[in-house]
Amino acid sequence: MSQHHFLPASSILLTSLLLSACGSDDQADSLPVYESINASALTPLNYSDFISTDLDGDKDIDLVQCGYDPVGSTSRTQIYINNEGTFELLSTPLDSNNNGEGDTALPGLNYECALDFADMDNDGDIDIVGTGAGGVAPDYGVFTYLFENQGDLTFTTKTQWVRNSIGELSDLPGTNQGFVTFADINNDKYFEIMLSASTDQNNLSKLFLNNTDGTFSVIENPVDGTSVLLNKNNGTHAWGDFNNDQYQDLIIIGGQSDASIHLYKNNQDNTFSKIDNPVNGSTEFPGLFTGPISWGDIDGDHDLDILISATYSVSYDADTLIYENLGRDNSFNFSLVENPVDTNDDGTGDSAFTEHGLSEMFLADIDGKNQLDIILVGTNNNNSEHTTSIYLNTGDKSYQKIQNPVDSNGDEIGDTDFELVSYAGATVADLDNDGDNELIYNGINHPNTVTAIYENINGNTFVKVSEPAQ
Repeated sequence: MSQHHFLPASSILLTSLLLSACGSDDQADSLPVYESINASALTPLNYSDFISTDLDGDKDIDLVQCGYDPVGSTSRTQIYINNEGTFELLSTPLDSNNNGEGDTALPGLNYECALDFADMDNDGDIDIVGTGAGGVAPDYGVFTYLFENQGDLTFTTKTQWVRNSIGELSDLPGTNQGFVTFADINNDKYFEIMLSASTDQNNLSKLFLNNTDGTFSVIENPVDGTSVLLNKNNGTHAWGDFNNDQYQDLIIIGGQSDASIHLYKNNQDNTFSKIDNPVNGSTEFPGLFTGPISWGDIDGDHDLDILISATYSVSYDADTLIYENLGRDNSFNFSLVENPVDTNDDGTGDSAFTEHGLSEMFLADIDGKNQLDIILVGTNNNNSEHTTSIYLNTGDKSYQKIQNPVDSNGDEIGDTDFELVSYAGATVADLDNDGDNELIYNGINHPNTVTAIYENINGNTFVKVSEPAQ
């Protein structure tokens, strides 16, 4: 079961960019609109992740994927540059000789790998972090890679990024079934790194401070003077400013051995304080584990709410839950939104979610109404069923599922469902600069491995674009 990759550290930035792109005719008109999207160069991968961002500074969206390629049993990390809607693989983006020229493919990551992006070194271009299993037989292992963007479609990396108290350098810990994010926790425009993972030796949740000199240091006691962030198994986390003080706060889900959800307020000094009993000021979040979590303003009241899709530790059932932020009085209170799904089209929620994006979950504006919609991709509950679903925000904290969203015969009317996948990696982005967001994902549709891009044609109807042969 894939477990994460849901607009991680850069989620709030990316979501705001997506919203502004969808909501601003001036911005959309400033970029050339690409008449078609061609994904034929993309490699079908599973146990995967996708991220979407502008890597080459040309103001359109490029793609990065990692995962397992069953053809040749290969781990891959690959960059695809958007060239007027056609995605072209950068075959040798890594400058391994530090001579200013790309000469090598990026080292591959697989088995529920995770990616994130940010301008980590404040030099004006987007860098990449990735974690997961990888390597080549017989030297399989676990890795975390930082790829520093040189601004000319080449990237450099090094083996030692982390400085200890006596100045010695070591590598970032590698992870298996890991999760990684960037976040600028102290507003110095240099991004920190957070790892939540199982490693080859133990479990960890570690926060690495960016020293602004090309190195990082472990923040040893990040919460209330303790190392409470540690040993969160293979859980996940998300960053967002839930109390509107302009500093990134943290929510983290444990793994199976620590089925819990904890909320941490940023103290603005590279430390955090745990918020006890954040649900209605009286209870903790439910005991869920190993699932995606996202921040987003679902109700338009200018504070960040919480979306969770995760698994209960006892029953192994999954749940998708929305918690509304009630903290306008700085009380840090969240309340469960009861029955957010509108099943009878009357504009009022009457049902709980029955689908769960245990591989991927996103909040993004799909229909151009400047409201955050919900996208779920992956395994649906603890069984063999899967889901690829979009729920449109209809206001008043209610959502309607798009039924048959895919136009299969060219009449711009949806008549079929999205292709279902497990062990998925996914992202949403405006790939053709027309002001709406496409859906992009990898995964397994047994016995095939699938890469699919669905072009958004009117906010609730999509067309599957060209793709690699299966």
